[in-house]
Amino acid sequence: MTHPSTRNSPLPISGPARPAGRTWAFTLVELLVVMAIIATLLGILLPGLAGAREQARKLKCLTNLKGLGTGFSLYYDANDETLPYVLPLQDRPPPGRENDPLLLDILEAYIDAPIPRKDAGETYFTNVAYPWRCPSDIIGTDEETEFQPVWATSGTSYYYLPGALMLFFELSGQVERDKVAKHVTLIYEQGNNSGPVLEDADKWHDPKARGDKGKNALYFNDWRAEPKEQ
Repeated sequence: MTHPSTRNSPLPISGPARPAGRTWAFTLVELLVVMAIIATLLGILLPGLAGAREQARKLKCLTNLKGLGTGFSLYYDANDETLPYVLPLQDRPPPGRENDPLLLDILEAYIDAPIPRKDAGETYFTNVAYPWRCPSDIIGTDEETEFQPVWATSGTSYYYLPGALMLFFELSGQVERDKVAKHVTLIYEQGNNSGPVLEDADKWHDPKARGDKGKNALYFNDWRAEPKEQ
């Protein structure tokens, strides 16, 4: 006969009996297996994640160059279709040229972004915003500048190639100074309008690439931005 108080009570369900006083835990072998699996997954995933991050930085760099190209196009149209006559980078001018305008100064009126400037007494630029700064320009190669990125020493990550040509023709005396800008612009126009005007100052996007591969560039006339192919 069943007692009334237990007639409708569910039967207790119990799992496997555990030894009294024992707690469940991973064994050393199980922990080692889990750690090996995690290490394997990290080895597979981390290179892909790093590649994805660099690809995002590369695309941002191309966007920067395209924005700078708009400024160059406006300057070119407003100045008798002539490229700016300035130094290749925001470098210290040669003797006797201390008051010459520099690339950042020239483009200030044509770029809708704050121009990088040094604070009083500072050696390096500290607040350099896009589009002047390539996100892959992180560590420099010059010990004398304490391995500062190029944007910190120059105000921009990008090298102005026509400026290097202009400086060469002027210092060599091959072209009169007041005709240098037009002369170099003509060289670009005669070169199928396809010469690079701005490019990354270093191969940040692929340091192991041959030649100038690994750099992004802004090209003359159509002002397209794309990776260099050679």
